Amino acid sequence: MATELSPDEFAREVLDLGIAAGVFDNSVTPELITTDGAVTARKAWSRVYEPKPEPWWPEVTELGITTTVGLAFQLYKHDAISEQMDDVVRLSARMLERLTGDAILTGLDVLWLVRKDGTLDVSENPDIWTPERLAELPQPYRRRTHSYD
Repeated sequence: MATELSPDEFAREVLDLGIAAGVFDNSVTPELITTDGAVTARKAWSRVYEPKPEPWWPEVTELGITTTVGLAFQLYKHDAISEQMDDVVRLSARMLERLTGDAILTGLDVLWLVRKDGTLDVSENPDIWTPERLAELPQPYRRRTHSYD
């Protein structure tokens, strides 16, 4: 995400939104989520970090977005993968509602969503964006698939 928030401020926002959405429990602290990372209610690991974008990164060169903070997720591969992804979408949607700035949600070089200059584009892939996940998103959005060259 490209935002004016510091990583610590961003972590507090992520945590507040995550607890409200049932993604994190009350044992998770901003310090934990910015250092070792925290485990979600469905066992995904997550951590807030400060990226060091390089001028040649595709986010910069192709999308024109220079991220200032990031939230990484690593799914627990032995259980409830789809539900973990639902949590990622639920938390991301709440972040988009509350926080301003450009944003990217990506996994394995697939761009799930891109918000640029206030316009939210979500991938046209129905396997990624089920009706239930689309219902979580703030309005308005448009279906448009972005990809890196």
